[in-house]
Amino acid sequence: MATAGRRSSADTPVITLVAPERVAGPRITPDAEQQRAVDHAATPGAGPLLILAGPGTGKTATLVEAVAARIEAGTPADRILVLTFSRKAAQELRDRIATRLGPDQLGATAWTFHAFCFALVGDATQDFEWGAPRRTLLTNPEQDAVIRELLQGHVEDDAPTVQWPKQWQAALTTAGFAAEIRTVFQRARTLGLEPHELMAIAQQQGRDAWVSVADALSEYLDVLDHKNEIDYTEMVTRAVIFAQSSRGQADLRQRYDAVFVDEFQDTDPAQERLLQAIAGGGRDLIAVGDPDQSIYAFRGADVKGIVEFPVRFPQADGSEAAVVALRTCRRSGEGLVNLAVSVGAKFSSTGTAFKGDGRSHRQRVAAPDLPTSVIDVHTYSSTIAQGDAIADQLRRAHLDDGIAWSQMAVLVRSGARSIPSLHRSLHAAGVPVEVAGEDLPLHLDPAVEPLLTAMRCVIEPASVTADEIRALLLSAYCGGDSAQLRRLGRALREESRQANEFGLPTTSSGELIRDAVLTPGLLATHDEEVTGVARRLSEVIVLARQAMATHDDPHEVL
Repeated sequence: MATAGRRSSADTPVITLVAPERVAGPRITPDAEQQRAVDHAATPGAGPLLILAGPGTGKTATLVEAVAARIEAGTPADRILVLTFSRKAAQELRDRIATRLGPDQLGATAWTFHAFCFALVGDATQDFEWGAPRRTLLTNPEQDAVIRELLQGHVEDDAPTVQWPKQWQAALTTAGFAAEIRTVFQRARTLGLEPHELMAIAQQQGRDAWVSVADALSEYLDVLDHKNEIDYTEMVTRAVIFAQSSRGQADLRQRYDAVFVDEFQDTDPAQERLLQAIAGGGRDLIAVGDPDQSIYAFRGADVKGIVEFPVRFPQADGSEAAVVALRTCRRSGEGLVNLAVSVGAKFSSTGTAFKGDGRSHRQRVAAPDLPTSVIDVHTYSSTIAQGDAIADQLRRAHLDDGIAWSQMAVLVRSGARSIPSLHRSLHAAGVPVEVAGEDLPLHLDPAVEPLLTAMRCVIEPASVTADEIRALLLSAYCGGDSAQLRRLGRALREESRQANEFGLPTTSSGELIRDAVLTPGLLATHDEEVTGVARRLSEVIVLARQAMATHDDPHEVL
């Protein structure tokens, strides 16, 4: 924390930083499998170890205990490298290791792969002309912009540096083509292919179009070097080049006595080559992961890295690396664990990781002190109905069973697709919601999305769907509730029925509400008590359109 005071002489504020008091955290009581893993990790020279750890089996706790045990066995903390895949996970590991060791021990530093590689690229300055400690790191959108600029030049220049096939010419300036080219560049560099190697493969396979891709990749890398920029994939690739160099490998192996890797199933071929350079040849490499949780193949992750770990990272004598499988689930009750085991039994068991002790990886059992879990499966006609049902379940659990809101969670498969609509349903039902910030892009944030939808109602109303209008009316921006919308829907359906010669409504209530909101004056004939927030939203849309028509400042329109 920080405390502030004033100097008596110059009356200048003085800020003193005071480190928070660190108290040693409790040790876990490891089961037999966890103890084997910890003992192996704590022994210098024991060699590589793969820890197979399914959900709830204490993966992170075992990793923290293993790192702490190695430090307590005498290895200095700064000679231990801990790698993981997200800033949040790295920070959690740093905190938990520091807490476990207490105030008298220096905790090991946990890095993300990208942060570690960025540091290595800076270290490469002495050995490679492309090494630079202050390179600008490009995001994916920035990388797309660079690629689109190059492709635009290939179209406009009289003598383009890259000759693309005629059938591709029309696509060169599109955003989709640039994104596809970026994916190809990333995959090629992840596999360690230089442009001339990619070209050789293209010529060998008779793929003329891929020759153009290789030429474009060469030009792209030259441009990045000229501008002193680097993208995430290239950063890892060049870190690998440095780590594989004679000075780089000697420096890294002298610097680190043990390497710990979390979520090993998410590694890609480039990251595996990096680990080979640092901790291959039978050195102490402790990898933790679960092949059944490998879900990032679209980013280049290769599950073969973990299932073939024992032969890809053998002992110094050439024998296969040791494998320990954690079997006791401390998170879920027997019902859910048994369901997971039955599903996992259908997965492939090909790979040396599943030999010997690795066979028990999918034979998890629930801890005896856990209550039996109950599994219910429900299906719904729409995402809105599903959201309403989830909100009802949570409210009942809170009001009837006394479960605190903070003790309940909702998990979704896709944050970008599922969280916004679910958040709206929970908010409308009065359920307090906290969304993990990294799970949701800004334009889908519940505080931002309604305003963007409202602006689309003004600028391009034809693109706004009935579900989006409903979500907008239920948002905090408008303050409506489901009961109001049901009353309005009934009124509009009755009006539609009376206007139909057969006395039947021809449009759903959702579509009727959408049309009424977007069409000026349609709600004027209805009682304001019924139209409520829908009429107010419609009036605001009219005012915003008028402001745009008179060329008002954008702030006025907003």
